[in-house]
Amino acid sequence: MSANSILSYLPVNLATALISFGTITILTRLLTSAEFGLYALAVISVEFVHLAVFSWIEAAMARFWARADRQNRLDDFVKSLLSFCFIYGLVMVVSVLLIVYCLPLEARTKTVFLFALGALSLRNLSCLFQESHMAAERSKRFSMVYTSITAGGFMIGIVLILLTPLRETAPFIGILIALSVSMFFEIPFMLKLAKGGTYDRAYISQAARYGVPISLSLVLTYVLTSSDMYLVAYFLGWDAAGVYNAGYNLANRSMDVMFVWLNMALTPLVVKAAENDNPDDVSRLLETFGTGLLWIALPMATGLALVAEPAGIVFGESVREGAIKIIPYIAFAGAAHGLLTYYVHKAFILSERTGAYVWALIVPVVTNLLLNIFLIPEFGLTGAVASTCIAYAIGLVCAYLIGRQCYPLPLPVRAFCEISFCCLVMAVFITQLSFVEGWPDLPRLLLKTAAGITAYGAVSLLINSGNCRDVASDMYRRIRMK
Repeated sequence: MSANSILSYLPVNLATALISFGTITILTRLLTSAEFGLYALAVISVEFVHLAVFSWIEAAMARFWARADRQNRLDDFVKSLLSFCFIYGLVMVVSVLLIVYCLPLEARTKTVFLFALGALSLRNLSCLFQESHMAAERSKRFSMVYTSITAGGFMIGIVLILLTPLRETAPFIGILIALSVSMFFEIPFMLKLAKGGTYDRAYISQAARYGVPISLSLVLTYVLTSSDMYLVAYFLGWDAAGVYNAGYNLANRSMDVMFVWLNMALTPLVVKAAENDNPDDVSRLLETFGTGLLWIALPMATGLALVAEPAGIVFGESVREGAIKIIPYIAFAGAAHGLLTYYVHKAFILSERTGAYVWALIVPVVTNLLLNIFLIPEFGLTGAVASTCIAYAIGLVCAYLIGRQCYPLPLPVRAFCEISFCCLVMAVFITQLSFVEGWPDLPRLLLKTAAGITAYGAVSLLINSGNCRDVASDMYRRIRMK
């Protein structure tokens, strides 16, 4: 069951990874470092608004879908959340647009932010729909919709950059167009699910009690991960912000794609097991989840750190030199952040004590802000990277200690030790390939990557790290059955 779910979400995550790297590769070449910095800050700002204003509804859709299904009230549940979201979303988006319009910003900056926030009016609906697809295990529909929006918006944005003077505004217009097209298919589908249902305010109250603390915790997490961009732009300027975001995105996004993939596949199964009161199944799925995250995240972080220099081939020249210097550190910070957000967070979700997660984030968020304020003016981008790494490590430890008090979250210590050993062998093997150092970047990157994957995979299978042989056998059996 777990293997089948993981395989079903593989295509969308491969597509997402390709588009993410394509975005970095193409935009850092088509835009100047200052334009890319402004674009990146607009993306971060829109995501911040989305998390603060809308994420609590999405969290409720994901968490209580199985319960509504079990109670045969899916039509009431869907109609209640959709009806509220239509009105609430419209009011919130218009309010934010008016605030941005009235702010004393440069005309160029204001234009970028207005188009970026304009896309938010449709994005919040799209995200709510996608959460329902994942909760109902409609993986094929989710994959099709998500990929078409992401890929379509990206391609339209690139065409607009090439053919119009829109520059850093173009990617947001592309996303807005792609979202508009998807609504022609998604809205009728969701309205059909809500047909015959009755609006019930109790569902909105339930969503608020459960989701608002999650929304607040996501905001704090986002401050933890993204506040340094604002401070880099403030202290060092748009050019430095573009360089920092390029390196940060390559390393962190590489990790995040993998985390999101496993999260999509296993979270609905964990929630369903919890709703069906199967603690043994929940514990087994959580241990599989945690081990799977470690089995992929640790070698990815190690590999990114070892191939950072040739991986710089994806960047435009305006950001490359500075970006490759921060990749090794952000890779390991991204692994810690992923474990915090996608694994430890499950303890608070399953116990429905989401407010406790907020307290777990206060110390790392404050630490990150203070360190950035003191270290960026003194050490530049190195100070921002150091702040991020320290804060993520503190956040992971704090959240796990508090989370264990809410729900018995397994700690896969043995798997961690086995996987770390495999990563060490991989690192030793890659560092011995000194004869490739004079090669061009692309063949050097490909050879080192292939060598690292081969070494890690061989040692992992040999010692069965994280029970990887059993998982591989299960996946192979299911592929053969198809």
